[in-house]
Amino acid sequence: YKVRHNELGYIRAVRVMNVVIARGEDDKTYQRFLDECRLLLRIGNGNHPNIIHICRPLLKDQRAAVEMDFVDGDNLLKYNRKCGGFVPVEDVMRLMEDMSSALAYCHEDIYRFCMDRVEDNLLDDPEDGSKVIVDDKTRERLIQKYRVIHNDIHSDNIIRREDGSYVLLDFGLAIHGENVVRSSRRSDGAPEFKAPEKWDGN
Repeated sequence: YKVRHNELGYIRAVRVMNVVIARGEDDKTYQRFLDECRLLLRIGNGNHPNIIHICRPLLKDQRAAVEMDFVDGDNLLKYNRKCGGFVPVEDVMRLMEDMSSALAYCHEDIYRFCMDRVEDNLLDDPEDGSKVIVDDKTRERLIQKYRVIHNDIHSDNIIRREDGSYVLLDFGLAIHGENVVRSSRRSDGAPEFKAPEKWDGN
């Protein structure tokens, strides 16, 4: 839903799950929903321009909901139909550039915004105490720990903004580190949209 805050006037989108949360905050379905929200909140630490930003999840009247950026535009399927089935080459190139950037951030760069000095046993840089030492081995360890692999990229999960840029939505089927986050009803991504890492068993 597109919503406007009554007092502050800002516009956001609110995603509401169709499922009734019968057992309150301890409900397993709600906990899976929170897992996806935690993932998106962590991804949002880097404020990537091509990934949807969410604000806060909530449970109201036995429905799970989350407030997020309102993205003004069409999903890829609708945009493709508007173009008569033939998307301009410039748009295809922009799509590839924006989605590659978003996925590279999720797969590798995200660790820079999530790592914890104490939990990850990182050493302070002796020349600059505000930084930590990250050698190649440590970097690889942090990438494996914090990486997020979107496991269900398809035309409904990508929106083309009015300015021609693209934004990635819905991490309901994602691999976070070694764990799979599933807030979707499906147990896994559709085969044609599965991440290559999932096919490789990585």
